[in-house]
Amino acid sequence: SLCNTYAISLIDGRSLLRDQIGKCWSPPAWVTGADNLRPMIRIGLREDGSLDGIPVAIESSSDPSMRAMEESAIRAIRQCAPFTIPPQFKSYYADWKSLAVTFDMKAML
Repeated sequence: SLCNTYAISLIDGRSLLRDQIGKCWSPPAWVTGADNLRPMIRIGLREDGSLDGIPVAIESSSDPSMRAMEESAIRAIRQCAPFTIPPQFKSYYADWKSLAVTFDMKAML
């Protein structure tokens, strides 16, 4: 149905996992300008919400502040897994088995 298609088109890291990951994420306190650093992490998921492989930074940075943000984001993902997948998304596994999640302090904390 059109409604289902629309709902599934909204599946992304923000809507599906943001609240769950936000509870586990503690960005490093020493990073200046952390509000402007938004690491993007690729997450592979199994159908039960557990991790499929190791989460990785999509554009890994050599900047120490960004590296620290990426590492804190990956730690949060590993701590929070397995994720709770809402029942209405279970049959659309192909759409969320691989997600890119942007860690944005303003939106997540």
